[in-house]
Amino acid sequence: MAFDEDGQADNLDRRKAICERAYRVLVDRVGFPPEDIIFDPNVFAVATGIEEHAGYGVDFIEATRWIKQNLPGAKVSGGISNVSFSFRGNNPVREAIHAVFLFHAVEAGLDMGIVNAGALVPYSEIDDELRDAIEDVVLDRTDDSVAATERLLGIAERYRGTDKAAEEAAEEWRLLPVAERITHALVKGIDAHVEGDTEELRAEIAARGGRPIEVIEGPLMDGMNVVGDLFGAGKMFLPQVVKSARVMKKAVAYLIPFIEQEKLDNPELATAKDTNGTIVLATVKGDVHDIGKNIVGVVLSCNNYEVVDLGVMVPAQKILDTAAEVGADMIGLSGLITPSLDEMVGFATEMQRLGLEIPPAHRRRHHLPRAHGGQGRPALRRPRGLGQGRLPIGADRGGPPRRPAAARAAGRREGRLRRTPRPARAEDRAPAADVPRRAGQRDAGRLVRLHAAAAPDAGRARAPRLRPRRAARLHRLAAVLQRLGDEGQVP
Repeated sequence: MAFDEDGQADNLDRRKAICERAYRVLVDRVGFPPEDIIFDPNVFAVATGIEEHAGYGVDFIEATRWIKQNLPGAKVSGGISNVSFSFRGNNPVREAIHAVFLFHAVEAGLDMGIVNAGALVPYSEIDDELRDAIEDVVLDRTDDSVAATERLLGIAERYRGTDKAAEEAAEEWRLLPVAERITHALVKGIDAHVEGDTEELRAEIAARGGRPIEVIEGPLMDGMNVVGDLFGAGKMFLPQVVKSARVMKKAVAYLIPFIEQEKLDNPELATAKDTNGTIVLATVKGDVHDIGKNIVGVVLSCNNYEVVDLGVMVPAQKILDTAAEVGADMIGLSGLITPSLDEMVGFATEMQRLGLEIPPAHRRRHHLPRAHGGQGRPALRRPRGLGQGRLPIGADRGGPPRRPAAARAAGRREGRLRRTPRPARAEDRAPAADVPRRAGQRDAGRLVRLHAAAAPDAGRARAPRLRPRRAARLHRLAAVLQRLGDEGQVP
């Protein structure tokens, strides 16, 4: 993958640099066959409604072309379904996006891809209007990427059996009560009337002695709840959610001056706690995914939280320093790829070391470390499968003592925890005279002696009573270790 110490490659130059660096290490230094190298230059979602994502599709295609021209023998692959994630739930449009993306990527040299081949449609059979709209987005060939996304979004609605343009032209929803109009506009992402409707509702609430914040806590949040339900059910797409968030932000921006004036007119409100709390949001180092973080930030801001958004690929130390500086009540970490979970594990461990009491917010199903008692300081355990990899042969696998049975049972319910292996016995630790010992590695003396005993020419007086199958296994294993020892990889 196009991934290095600084994280994912999210533009063309980084894709080129990382793939070339890996190629030179493998081919020039290691002697690895170039025809056995497969690069994945990262397929990201397009048509998200965010301008910074406009080049994701064409950058992958151009990176593929560059790899095939400049790194001879290497192959290129990619997770094709990622490119259409914005339209999750609209399979006809997703399949058309896959077909268009593959058409241009294969033309550039793409060798293989992860995709449901049975669901692909021929490029030539895609409706001309839909194909042109998709190519505008995938190839970023317009000056206004947001407008290109809007056009594709409008066309996509027709493939779900709903003519969005006809619905908006009728504007029957304008006859609804003002609170329902605001909710409808939020769900549909229509911002043409939001300020006028917000003012109308604010005036109604003020006339009966209410506060401007009630507009946010009422119809605006009702609309956001509907958006969340529809998106979770796959009935709304990512660019639609972004549009809804923008409508919400526009309405809140209109209300802020009235909320501030209310505090000036009522000193007792100004002396009260101004916000529900302060949260620091950041996408962890090595990850560029930020759509969910951005939506969460908008919703929290509209619910009277102070949000400090640090952006993407943020080092852990910067997050911790900012949290201490602003007095954060909570830290929200964002990330989509598997290495991001490792970053979050490391972050939680660092919080433990520093004795911070700020709760880190995360998605529960990823099984990040949980607190296990201990005088107010969490004793964090690292779950199986979060990027630990295999330890080197002979490496020390020590760990904390096993917990009582009841605690272990509770741990299994939350996620299977790595069990501490049996400590080495004295005979395991006895050094062999002819085998050099490395710091931090278990001595191989006992295995060498067993190998000697299991060898065909070993005397019966020296041989332990080993079953034939086990003796054969030890003989083969020792031969492998001997070769690795000759190469200096193990003692």
